[in-house]
Amino acid sequence: MRVDLFTTIHKAIRADLFDLAREAARCDLRSTEDVDALVAHVERTVGYLEEHAHHEDNHILGAVRTVAPELAASLAQDHRALDVVAIEVERAAHALATAGAAERPAAGAQLARLVNHLVAVQLVHMNREETEVNDALWGSLGDPELAEIRGRILGGIPAERMVEWRALMAPALSPVERAAVIG
Repeated sequence: MRVDLFTTIHKAIRADLFDLAREAARCDLRSTEDVDALVAHVERTVGYLEEHAHHEDNHILGAVRTVAPELAASLAQDHRALDVVAIEVERAAHALATAGAAERPAAGAQLARLVNHLVAVQLVHMNREETEVNDALWGSLGDPELAEIRGRILGGIPAERMVEWRALMAPALSPVERAAVIG
């Protein structure tokens, strides 16, 4: 197996996105506690997505730019479009958090729709990275260079944040992956 900068972390992000979509669909909008938990989950998920895109922009896209400039430009455009969708989700979560009881059903339905849209566009984007970007990187860089990129990403994550990332990742990985990544 080649060094893969995407698949393992994407498993964790997918699992979190799926959990968020399920929570948005099942939220008891009569319960302030449930609504608050859903809004907190939205904020957490968007934070992970932003951080993940930041790592890709700062550590991976430069390498892609050297081997496949058109692909790098397309991915950068994807990231900007994904940011717009995430902002829409955050706004919908805020609208739900501040909605009165009578407005909660409509606000909750809107949030669920936007979360599902976020999941859909993220899935397509992550698939592109796992296929097109990996192919470009694997065709031009060796595993030592890829491992160096991964090392820069991991080295830039504070220890306390890494604990949170590992907690997100652990349930999404196979036992073999979990042992390799988390120990």
